[in-house]
Amino acid sequence: YSVISEEDAKNEGLAKDEQGNYYENPDVAADNNVAMVGGTYYSTLLAAIDAVGDGETIYVTNNIPNATGISVPTGKNFTIDFGGHTYTLSGPGAGSTSTETNGFQLLKGSNITFKNGTIRIAEDANNIKRIIQNYANLTLEDMHIYAENQVGGEEYALSFNFGTVVFKGDTDVITTSADTAAFDVYFWDTESYQDGVSVTFDETYTGTINGTIIYDSTAPDKAALIIQGSGYIGAVDTSSSTSNGNNIQISGGTFGESVAEYVVDELSAELNSNGTYTY
Repeated sequence: YSVISEEDAKNEGLAKDEQGNYYENPDVAADNNVAMVGGTYYSTLLAAIDAVGDGETIYVTNNIPNATGISVPTGKNFTIDFGGHTYTLSGPGAGSTSTETNGFQLLKGSNITFKNGTIRIAEDANNIKRIIQNYANLTLEDMHIYAENQVGGEEYALSFNFGTVVFKGDTDVITTSADTAAFDVYFWDTESYQDGVSVTFDETYTGTINGTIIYDSTAPDKAALIIQGSGYIGAVDTSSSTSNGNNIQISGGTFGESVAEYVVDELSAELNSNGTYTY
């Protein structure tokens, strides 16, 4: 098993877990835990998030089945590198009192990056009604997110209510149907969130959002949806409650239906043989 006591740990650099056990073989430490921060291994992702320092990276070392929801408080600044592993939510979820239904609740005032991984929901999940409820500054890079098995249906697997959100690289949000709302860009007129929300697909974006993005705002200067890159998006729609115009800017990508009303710089559309539109 290769666990030794601290007093027997003569050499620097030995792997250590959250209980203070030292491992002669780091591979054993990685196999027996799920995440690592700065040379210390943790048995849960929540424990790693609680321990991570400002600007540090959490490295996921194993697939994580039967995961519960996590609420990340304000003032955190970290990256989770999933390392190609899968995080499967079974519940219960996290959230504010009486709304503990989120896989991740990311609160205002944090800067968070998720990269290089997959997030799913287990069959028969316990009250996971949303994968990410976001109020933070969030970057999703090479992430693959599946809405299947979300309790109550697949609508709004992600919800962006505040902060700056960036999609990079091969990041996917996969729903069963193109008619499903994959996520929203939502501003409502409340004192605590007056800085608004922006969601940007940057020039590196190559992924797939096979459902619909919903723009929902009463103030176009408080909610922005900017789509660049060469990825695929099923549709972009505005909600029935959207008023005073919108701030949707599309300058690249392929779409399941025409988005000509949102295209900037008079880009021309190519109608593909499968009925999609490339700008």
